[in-house]
Amino acid sequence: MEYPTATRLLFEALRKAMELVMRWCPAVGMLDWQEGQEAMRNVKPLLRQVQRLKPSSATDEGKKKAREKAIIAAHEDYLRVARE
Repeated sequence: MEYPTATRLLFEALRKAMELVMRWCPAVGMLDWQEGQEAMRNVKPLLRQVQRLKPSSATDEGKKKAREKAIIAAHEDYLRVARE
């Protein structure tokens, strides 16, 4: 599986799970799940950030390491918010 596909699949799984839970909650008398739409608005920008980051093609090792750290940090943020 390609790397960008995995991040997109995670987003689609989160979106579908939120949609199903938001549909289910009113049926059982829980009305406080309206925050699901807000949660998805928080996840989507992180997905876009992860998709935009590409490995550095610079010859300078410092720049490569900095870009690698930025990519790892973006993925950690994306996964942290997805777990919440």
